[in-house]
Order: sequence, then structure tokens, then C-alpha cells
Amino acid sequence: MTNALVHPASLISGATSRFRRFAARLERSLRSVAMAHSTYRALEALPDEVLRDIGLARSEIPFVAGAVASRHCKRNSRR
Repeated sequence: MTNALVHPASLISGATSRFRRFAARLERSLRSVAMAHSTYRALEALPDEVLRDIGLARSEIPFVAGAVASRHCKRNSRR
């Protein structure tokens, strides 16, 4: 028969570590959503003439906002 010794501190430490990683991923996701939303609102507020000047169609705004947020999130996660 083998005796096993479980240390409660190591279980708590592991759970804390997993929770911190989860919280960091959640924070990055929420920041990405906020960035996409603010980018979308800013682009949507521009007149058609300005959008045309920068080479953007109004129908492309959701894609561009998502791409900007995704790139911003990836760049900040490397830090």
C-alpha cells in the first residue's frame, strides 16, 4: 500500500495560479471588445467623404474595428 500526502497549500496555490491566468485572459478579451467598440463608434461617426479619403467603405467598418482591436490585444499580450 502506498501512502499519499496531499498538501492543501499546493492545491490552493494551483487554483490561485489558474484563476490568475483566467482573469488575465478575461481582461484581455474585455479590453479587446472595448477597443473594437470604441473604434467602431469613431469610424461610424466619420462622414462618408472622410471614409472615402482613407479608402474605407462604411460596410467595412465592423471588420476594421475588429482587426484593430485584435492587433492591439496581440501587441499588448506580448508585454
